[in-house]
Amino acid sequence: GLLYGELNADICASRGIFTGDDAIKMILAGANAVQIVSTVYKHGPEQITKMLEDMEIWMANNQYENMDDFRGKLSRKNIDDPFAYRRAQYVDILMKSNEIFKKYPMK
Repeated sequence: GLLYGELNADICASRGIFTGDDAIKMILAGANAVQIVSTVYKHGPEQITKMLEDMEIWMANNQYENMDDFRGKLSRKNIDDPFAYRRAQYVDILMKSNEIFKKYPMK
């Protein structure tokens, strides 16, 4: 969501995308493409069909005809308070501080 509309380039999301809902979140943040290799390895190729079906249902329920209709809707560029992204990242760090300090111990 931070780079959408700021670069003259496509954005591809590549981590943590296991469901149709995950893909939708990335597209809402501005992704033009999502990589889903891990979920295909874990659940098999049929996961692609499941994800597409889930995305189609969500789009129909939200009255979107195509992905461009909602791409970037939740990007920093398209929200009233862009500072909200910084606050959200700060809160995320606070909530995961134990994990972060274990991974990157202070010396």
